[in-house]
Amino acid sequence: RFGPLVSDNEEIASQVSQTDAVGVKRIRKSMLYMRGARVTGKIEGIKKTSSSLKGIPVDRLVCDEVDEMEQAMIDLAKERLGHSLIKEEAYLSTPSIPDFGISKLYEESDQRVREIKCKHCGTGTVLELEFPNCLLELSDGRVIRACKKCKKEIFLKDGQWIVQYPGRSKDLVGWWISQLNSVYVEPGKIHKAFN
Repeated sequence: RFGPLVSDNEEIASQVSQTDAVGVKRIRKSMLYMRGARVTGKIEGIKKTSSSLKGIPVDRLVCDEVDEMEQAMIDLAKERLGHSLIKEEAYLSTPSIPDFGISKLYEESDQRVREIKCKHCGTGTVLELEFPNCLLELSDGRVIRACKKCKKEIFLKDGQWIVQYPGRSKDLVGWWISQLNSVYVEPGKIHKAFN
């Protein structure tokens, strides 16, 4: 996925230097290491380990599809932050089980959501919190994203991030966004799949 991103965007391509390795890219003065997090062995038949997650000190760790990762591999990857003054962590995933993985992390965070302001009545609607009532089928068969108050059409461009729990830890921020907020997914497809 990274190759086409670089080759299709001149601005990004101007910042990336070529490297010989597929999993390593130089971006300006920084290095981007992309590693799989599969268990590749066990120490003394007990402790799980992965050779791809060792040996590289990092300032920022991004775990993609964290719900699919073994906790031992997440812990091993976090050890790479040991000598950093920055020590940033980011976790991305689709929730799989309540109170597990990304769902648990989001529950502990300040819970940021995308609120769309209605141009008609000024009410803010968070599609994920109002689903399925945020989708309205019109008489012509078209499905729109609808204001929770006046039921008129609302538009993604009118959205902004809001913090639901500002008093929670400043060290753990969380964003929740779904296909309801995607310009690439027609609301009618979501409505039909749900029904």
